[in-house]
Amino acid sequence: MKRIIFILILGLTPWIGFSQDTTHQPDTNSGDTVQQDIVNDHGEAGGIDANEIANNNKDAISGLWTGLIGGTIGAVLMLGITSYFNSRKKKTQEEQRIPDSKLFIDESVEVKSGNKEISAADVKKLKAEIKDLKLKLEEAKNETTAYKKNLDVYTDFDQKYYNEAFRKLISPMNDAMEKGSRKEIIETLLKIMSHFSSLTRYKIAKKQAYDEPNMQYLMNQRMKNDAAVEIDSNTPVDKIPKNIKVLVDLLSEQSSTGLDESIISGYKIKNL
Repeated sequence: MKRIIFILILGLTPWIGFSQDTTHQPDTNSGDTVQQDIVNDHGEAGGIDANEIANNNKDAISGLWTGLIGGTIGAVLMLGITSYFNSRKKKTQEEQRIPDSKLFIDESVEVKSGNKEISAADVKKLKAEIKDLKLKLEEAKNETTAYKKNLDVYTDFDQKYYNEAFRKLISPMNDAMEKGSRKEIIETLLKIMSHFSSLTRYKIAKKQAYDEPNMQYLMNQRMKNDAAVEIDSNTPVDKIPKNIKVLVDLLSEQSSTGLDESIISGYKIKNL
């Protein structure tokens, strides 16, 4: 609509101006001179021919109608051309738009995507792959759950173990050092060595049979019947292994009674 009004104004403007110039009448203040000039048939200087005025008025009106008709025809043509191109553009957009119903693949037909054809067999294969991926995702979720449970178990164990290790080993060692008691320092050092060795083997899955009782002792759990050999003051010297004899002698020199329930290399040293 804006284009039609613009074309009409553009077409009519020069013709309106032209009609105003050609229909301009002489000034009435000139009196008799004007009347004399009008009736002058000889066209003297300053005179105006009445026939010429009438012809000019006719030409102005004719030009006005011509401009009006031409502007109207131009507006109609512009409207038709605009409507044609708008309809073509709308049709092209609708052709490019994919209906929602075509987003679903029908296995009974072949769908072309560029230069590649997606057949029913391809669709079936894709569905099988999706199903397999879903199964793998479910397995991964189960594994994650299992890992979390194991992590919770290890975290709980570490918290309990190190709290007891601090209470039964670290604090006594600090006290022995503060007192300067050689006997207590040697006893605590040997206990720390035995429990640290058991914990290390436990963490790297190289646990020995006697490591479990050490873990249970430190965790305040009921100790199982272990296969550890007990060494006390009644054990014959030739029955004490060489690697243990040095420790037994060291404890005896400090008047120690032993290491309670701590096990070193499969031997429990007590009641010396």
